[in-house]
Amino acid sequence: MTEAETKLDLSDFAEDGCSVADVVQAGNTVTATLSCNNDGMLLNGTITTTVAGDGNSATTTIAADGSSPMGPVSMSGDFTGTRLGGC
Repeated sequence: MTEAETKLDLSDFAEDGCSVADVVQAGNTVTATLSCNNDGMLLNGTITTTVAGDGNSATTTIAADGSSPMGPVSMSGDFTGTRLGGC
């Protein structure tokens, strides 16, 4: 794996119709804003990823609010990952 491949890139969270902006890194935490406009659903929110001090695990929190053709939308999620071993 190259050093570039090990860098956290929050734009990977951007799906079709979504964008990531205002990326800020402070220590082992990266935050960014998320905006989506997809099939009439509008969402705005934040992404926060914190990598453990040993670099072997990370936690990401996503929170977004907005609107859809069916009414207001509010969503959030926490994701964790742990390195299990060599590739």
